[in-house]
Amino acid sequence: MDYHHLLEAVGVLVSGVLFYSYTYSWFPPGHPQRQRWWTAVLGLSFGGLAVTMMIARIQIAPGVFIDARLVPVALIGLFEGWKIGLLASLVGAAYRVWLGGAGAGADIASLILTGLVAGLCNRWAGSAERVAPRHALTLTGLTFAITLWSFALIGREGWMLFSRLWIPYLVTIVVGIGFLARLFHEVVIQHQLAADQQRFRAILDEATDAIRIVDADTLRVLDCNRADCEISGRSREEMIGRDVRELWPEEPEARALREAAMAEARAHGVARRLGIPYRTASGRNLLLWKHRDLAWLLVSDLDKTEVPAMYLKVRKAANPPSAFLPSGIS
Repeated sequence: MDYHHLLEAVGVLVSGVLFYSYTYSWFPPGHPQRQRWWTAVLGLSFGGLAVTMMIARIQIAPGVFIDARLVPVALIGLFEGWKIGLLASLVGAAYRVWLGGAGAGADIASLILTGLVAGLCNRWAGSAERVAPRHALTLTGLTFAITLWSFALIGREGWMLFSRLWIPYLVTIVVGIGFLARLFHEVVIQHQLAADQQRFRAILDEATDAIRIVDADTLRVLDCNRADCEISGRSREEMIGRDVRELWPEEPEARALREAAMAEARAHGVARRLGIPYRTASGRNLLLWKHRDLAWLLVSDLDKTEVPAMYLKVRKAANPPSAFLPSGIS
């Protein structure tokens, strides 16, 4: 095997992962042009990768080559569905028609079938975020079966050739789809987390209530919203990382109310108290019941994507506003 060819093919496939990540930056979920361009950009691009893989063949022995043309088609179909997978396969098929020669029909059929099968695996998974190892492994097996079938279409000569090449093809497909599917999934999850973080930030900052998110174990501030900063007179940078008790009123009676609310929240999950003092940077104390636009939301260190829903639920149930700490979450 020519390892220079192998590294070249790996580099092309990894570039596909990088391109896939960049497309999320160009067309994030909710982008007005996403629906119009997403299918075309990914389908044509990964079709181009399939063409590149046909050109960047891997030499197994003198005069004997294999290529990983089916891998980019399978990957994009697995994560983005049959439409994009089919478009990618048609780009590769068009190039194969242009090349002509023996076996063109079998190669074209294998490309199109791979795009459709990958789309079925995407439908089975439900979405790109839900693609699991079982979906990637199933697609790997089906892609190898399609490769075998394409050689069988050629006849006895195809069978004889495949008997010499099945191990390199198997390794190429297993590594190409199995390994890179993991990287594709990481791209999807990371961009999903970024989108969730943006939604989380928007929900909190649009709220008129002052929201302060606190680690239940260390009592250090994890996050706060714009209203909390405006009412307290402190910047978000000044708040994050501080022990929340440093921000409590200094008067023993006022601190005792905070301690009681904290204990009740730890014991029962929710603490509803009137008149809990709120100290600003200037030292002025505000009372929750006098400021209906000021609600104190205290949560532990949990998945931040859960906070907006928890906040809305408690804010709706609590009238007047409440202090809130999910118990048993760390």
